[in-house]
Amino acid sequence: MSNSEKFIRLIKAALTFFIPKRWGILVETYERTKFNAPFTISYSQGAEDLALLHFLRKQNGFYIDIGAHHPNRFSVTRQLYDAGWSGFNVDANPDLRGLFVKWRPRDVFLNFAVGNQSEYKFTRFHESAGPLQTYPRKCRSGSCVRALKEWRKR
Repeated sequence: MSNSEKFIRLIKAALTFFIPKRWGILVETYERTKFNAPFTISYSQGAEDLALLHFLRKQNGFYIDIGAHHPNRFSVTRQLYDAGWSGFNVDANPDLRGLFVKWRPRDVFLNFAVGNQSEYKFTRFHESAGPLQTYPRKCRSGSCVRALKEWRKR
């Protein structure tokens, strides 16, 4: 990409700040609160993360997120992480490791499928929320236990 193309992209991006309809969640939040009251952002789909925070009311806990999907988007554990918790994020998609390393340095990402089958067919669905999948490899008995023991040694 040339410097002139980069400059044009920068100008287009800057101009979007002058179009309120493109501000999305910021506008919606302002309309609801006028920024004169505290509000909380939920990262999960149904505010499960806020319910967990309310009921657990504990700092520095431990979680295991099976089917973690993403460190931020649709995450039930992101609020807990922000409150000082840490734990294991388990997902079948190996491409997520880099995101979890970047956004959740206290956590451990485990690339496993969890279930009672010895083998799973890998299927990836592309939709607006991002790729969803099932897992292709054979689950080896004891592999999650070994990962837990390795993590405890850290």
